[in-house]
Amino acid sequence: MVAMAVPEFKRRKRKMKFETPQQMLDYVNDNHDLYSPAAETYIFSYNEVGSVATYQIDENEAQKLAQEAESSGDYWSSFLGTGGTIWDDPSHELYCQGQQTNLDVCETLIQYDDWTLTEKYKSENTKQNTNDKTVKNNAYRYR
Repeated sequence: MVAMAVPEFKRRKRKMKFETPQQMLDYVNDNHDLYSPAAETYIFSYNEVGSVATYQIDENEAQKLAQEAESSGDYWSSFLGTGGTIWDDPSHELYCQGQQTNLDVCETLIQYDDWTLTEKYKSENTKQNTNDKTVKNNAYRYR
């Protein structure tokens, strides 16, 4: 895959907001899995022709996925079964005229300004969970 220039989107404390649906779609299809806690949505590149998939995931499920992915070194999508939605690119052979496209879903999702790379979400939550365990273990030890 050809290296893509980093898009000019807004970053705030590892959170991203995309300026256009195409910018978001290009970023996802450049192999960047994203999660938005506000949208409770995980989006990732589904195939080589530009289709994307989304799953509705709350923050508790996102934390579990982050921990599993951290342990295994795999993507969140590896731990999800049925229940997601595939948004095809119009060039895909299974695309049907009138069907919502990959760009349509990005049009809906760019309203959110808290997109996080899932690998960053992993490290932030792992660090937090590690700290929580340390506090719990210390509290238990001193009883």
